[in-house]
Amino acid sequence: MDAYRPGRGPARRGSWVSAVIDLHTHTLYSDGRATPTELIEYALNLGLRALAITDHNNARGAREGEAVARERGLLLIPGIEWYVNWEGYQGTIDLLGLGLDLWDPAVRRAEEEALVDFEARMAECCVYLSEMGYPLSIEEAREINPLFAGHNAVAFAA
Repeated sequence: MDAYRPGRGPARRGSWVSAVIDLHTHTLYSDGRATPTELIEYALNLGLRALAITDHNNARGAREGEAVARERGLLLIPGIEWYVNWEGYQGTIDLLGLGLDLWDPAVRRAEEEALVDFEARMAECCVYLSEMGYPLSIEEAREINPLFAGHNAVAFAA
């Protein structure tokens, strides 16, 4: 399938423009439901040629999916969706980092730092859900998904 380029017609077959890609996906290591392998299989079934696994504040899904993607012929673009504090902005923003070396010690340290306050965020999510009429304890959230219960509790509780 050739990609359409406004004002210039279809892209040449084989160019990066004609590639079918998804640059922002999540696994069960953040607020997705699929394992990395399931996500890769789903992407291939859709006809995608490249996929970025960009879980929140961690690269566990991308690391786990590397070998499977390579075996199946899918270009896996390593990434992380970071929560970032922005000066002058109340709350956090999401920053998508693509093409990262997920094995770099600096990236690993940043992941560890991002997970330090995980328990506090998970507790806040449970309080918020309870206030919205969906009572959920931290223990129940962990039962839903022990891998990343804070995110999944918010995403799938309703």
